Amino acid sequence: AQWRYETCLYVADMFEAWMLFQFGKLVLEQVKESMVSEVRVALGEDEESPSPGEASRLRSDLADSHRALLSLTWVGTTLFVALCIVQSALSFWPYLGGDRAQESPIMFHLQVAGFVASCAAIYNLVIVERAFGRHLTSIVPASKFLTVKLLVSLSFLQRGMIGLLQSRLLPDPLQRFLSFVPVLRDIVDFSDLQLHLFYPALTIFECLFLSIAHLLVWRSNERWYHECPSERSPLLAKPAETLREPS
Repeated sequence: AQWRYETCLYVADMFEAWMLFQFGKLVLEQVKESMVSEVRVALGEDEESPSPGEASRLRSDLADSHRALLSLTWVGTTLFVALCIVQSALSFWPYLGGDRAQESPIMFHLQVAGFVASCAAIYNLVIVERAFGRHLTSIVPASKFLTVKLLVSLSFLQRGMIGLLQSRLLPDPLQRFLSFVPVLRDIVDFSDLQLHLFYPALTIFECLFLSIAHLLVWRSNERWYHECPSERSPLLAKPAETLREPS
């Protein structure tokens, strides 16, 4: 029954990977469109308008910069998505008649790699938010980035931190401190069965609160949905005057 339980968690991580992929795609598209728009305005308002050749080189340099940014940003995200796919696929190994004893060490190493990949993915989000926040003001990036970071941290990062608390590898002063913290003290002393019951319950409540936060942050009537030139099917077909600016 334990590996069936773990399979459910591993497959659920696929949702987080897909969400992170779509969010990264959305953010980079917004950055690209904002940069292109600014270049067009600058070329049109400049008193000494550049020649067609210079304008073409500026657009080419912008496209090259965006491609470089795209490649670097997808490094952490791609690792996170790939690890979630591999982990989910291997979790079906016992279903196919594989030996559980052979699967366990592989899954352990994937957990360690996933911890590193999730940290890299969150780091990529922080870099993009700080470097291109000016190009993302229309979508109110702070709250959206925060909810995505929290959701990504629920998989490998949170699981790794709980595992670290139970490993007894922390320094003695820190372990003594944890013994006086009510909730953490109980988590450290959980048996395997208690931990396997506690972790899904914790995740369910966290996802509930994050779902409410996403409902408030990702409003379907925000104006930028309809101002996006590449948006072919707006989420709402309301007149422009009924749309509101995100708060």
